[in-house]
Amino acid sequence: MKRVNHTIIIVTIIALLSIALYINSDNKEKTQIINDQEAKTTKTFTSPTYITYKNFEPVMSKMSIIKDVPEEYPIQLKFFNFNTGIRQWEKSYIISSAGVKEGTIENPELTVVLNSKYLQGLTTANFCSAISLAKKNGDLGIESESSSISLAIKYKSLIKHKDCLG
Repeated sequence: MKRVNHTIIIVTIIALLSIALYINSDNKEKTQIINDQEAKTTKTFTSPTYITYKNFEPVMSKMSIIKDVPEEYPIQLKFFNFNTGIRQWEKSYIISSAGVKEGTIENPELTVVLNSKYLQGLTTANFCSAISLAKKNGDLGIESESSSISLAIKYKSLIKHKDCLG
């Protein structure tokens, strides 16, 4: 599958779903900016909810960023690990405005792959920080057969979430 350009990666990463450990910042101003951006992207919860495989579908389905993924162009999210030295697939989810459900898509328009180590410590309050960290560490991949222009048109509803990744 051909690689998608940087702009499309940002747009699609926002869709994911993508997931990582909370980044503590010594700079309170920077932390407040990140928190403000995450509040715009995630549904407001009374207190942060930890996201695990057990509650992944219902918790992620409530997030506003998920609700903006076009139903006609669902995104495949696949988690993997390198526990044995080679990539092993763990879980796969289908993400669209209808919600998140475990399963696979035969020919997904867009596939996001993410190391499952980012689930540890993931909460509804640190979603954007986690995706940013995974991207920075090279633990997030985007795969698609479509052109960058085609993806930009199909996933234009996610542009309002671009601040999620900074």
